[in-house]
Amino acid sequence: MGYVPNRCGLVAAWSRAVLAGTASPDDAAEAVRARDGLHRVVGLPGLPEPVSWAVAFSRLQALGVREVRLVLPVPGDPGALPGPAAVTAAALAAGEAVLLTAAAPALLVPTPSAPTPPADAVRWDWLPCGPPRPAGHSLADADRELRTALHDAVATLSRLDLARSRERVPELLDQAERRAADQRLPGSFPSAARAVLRQAARLDAIVRLARADDGAAVTGAEADARSEALAPLADAARRAVEAAYSAGPEDAAARGRPGR
Repeated sequence: MGYVPNRCGLVAAWSRAVLAGTASPDDAAEAVRARDGLHRVVGLPGLPEPVSWAVAFSRLQALGVREVRLVLPVPGDPGALPGPAAVTAAALAAGEAVLLTAAAPALLVPTPSAPTPPADAVRWDWLPCGPPRPAGHSLADADRELRTALHDAVATLSRLDLARSRERVPELLDQAERRAADQRLPGSFPSAARAVLRQAARLDAIVRLARADDGAAVTGAEADARSEALAPLADAARRAVEAAYSAGPEDAAARGRPGR
């Protein structure tokens, strides 16, 4: 599964729209649950029972949420995760989380409940956490890194002699861009961030295809070399997705300034 569309990214984007008053909690809830079906948010302060996203989105301002960010942690690179250890471990296990800056900061971490019924249910745990770390990449930083990585990606496939991958690249890129474009984002979501998401989807698709072709590696050393070569490309796609879903209007404006 690629990073675009991203379940936590949609929650981050729609949370910011609700906080800004450009989207209603009901519209945000419908957009977030469209991919899965039933969602329940568990542990929301002041609400002892699991609640729907419509209720959770309505509570954001009352909880003092000021900033919302997507975090895509991987082992060895927890990103902006602030701890404690158990919360970081939960986010690492999920591979994604929503970081909410407030008087009492928290992470929202999803857990699909399949195979227990209903199979399309998703549980979201509201987990109090420590003070958030500064964001690692701005949208402008991620955009520059992404452009370089996309330029390097095809050369990497050629250098690794992944002929089968190169043949499928155009088809896979088209599919990835369509998925990125088809997701339901708020009308206030910056167009610059949408563009970064589309390019990140392209790079992520290339990396996933190349990794699927690892079976062609003759030796373990060859497979390790491929993994090492693909790692910077995967990291660039991941950081770009984080920055895009976390972008506000000021981030998009900075991306378009001369010299950025």
